[in-house]
Amino acid sequence: MKSRLLIATLLFLGAANVFSAPTTSILDFEVLRHDDANISVHGPEYVEDGFRLKAQHSEPGNPLRLNTLGTLQPGFPGSTALYQGVVLGEIILTEVDGKPFDLLSIQLAELPGLDTSGLPINSGPFDVTFFGQQVDGSLVTKTFIVDGFLTLNTYSFSGFTDLLSVNWFQGGGDIPTHQFDNITVAVTPLTVDIDIKPGSDPNCFNTNGHGVIPVAILGNDNFDVRNIDQSSLSFSGQEVRMRGNKGPLCGEEDSNSDGFFDLVCHFEDDSTNWSPGSFGNATLTGVMLDGTEFEGTDSICIVL
Repeated sequence: MKSRLLIATLLFLGAANVFSAPTTSILDFEVLRHDDANISVHGPEYVEDGFRLKAQHSEPGNPLRLNTLGTLQPGFPGSTALYQGVVLGEIILTEVDGKPFDLLSIQLAELPGLDTSGLPINSGPFDVTFFGQQVDGSLVTKTFIVDGFLTLNTYSFSGFTDLLSVNWFQGGGDIPTHQFDNITVAVTPLTVDIDIKPGSDPNCFNTNGHGVIPVAILGNDNFDVRNIDQSSLSFSGQEVRMRGNKGPLCGEEDSNSDGFFDLVCHFEDDSTNWSPGSFGNATLTGVMLDGTEFEGTDSICIVL
C-alpha cells in the first residue's frame, strides 16, 4: 500500500506552547523602601533584575541622582517609587547586557510640591512621553496623561518591543514632576535561523519513534554557534541525543555553504510528539554561554 503523506503540527505533549516565552520581570524598587520622612539619594544608576535605570542631565556641577521618598513623606504614593532628582533630567532604561527587551507597562504618579503648611499640592493632569529605540533603528513613542495624585496608576505600552533602550524626562517649569514604579519588562529570546533536516525541502520525516531528527542552527557574522551551551538545547520538547560520556550528538559544519560555522544536532525522535493535522512549524530553543536565550523555527511534515 502506498504511504500517505500527512502534514502535521509538531506538538509537545504537556506543554501549552512550543515557543519559549519571554522572561517577564517587574521592577518594584521595594529593596529601596525606607520608613522615614527622608529623601534618599541612590546615585546616578540603579540596577534590578538585570535592568538598569540611569539618570542623566546636562547641568554642570549638579550631581546625577535617582531618589526615593520615605514612607512618611507627604508625597509618598503608597509604594516605593523612583524619580529623577533633577528637573527636566532624563531617565534611561536598558537591559544590563544590552539584550533586546519589551516594555509592557509602568506606574506613574505626580511628585507633588508642598504648600506653606507642608501639604502636597495637586498640580493636575500632565503629560509624560516615552521614547523607545528598537533594534532595527526605529523609534517608537508613547505619551501618557498622568492624573495620579499620591496614587500610582498603571499605564500600558503597545509596540514597545525589541528595544535597546527607553528614555523619558522629568518634569520642570510648567510641567509637574513625577515618580515611577512597577516597570514591567520582558526579555525576548534572540531569533536565529534553523534548518530542520539540513538541505531538504520540504522537511519531511518517516517518524517511528526510534531515530533522530537532525537540526542545523545556522551561524552568521553576528551569531557564533561555537558559543552555544549545547546542553541547553530543546527541539519542541525533545532533547539532544547523548553520546555516552562524550556529550550531546552535535557537530560544527558549514551546512549551507555560506562561510559560517553551523551547529548540527540530532534530537531524539519521540513519536508521541507528532499529531496529524495541518502544516506546522517546530521550534528549537537554547541558551548561549553568556546566558542569552535564543529560538529558531522551521517547517516540518510527517510521512506515515
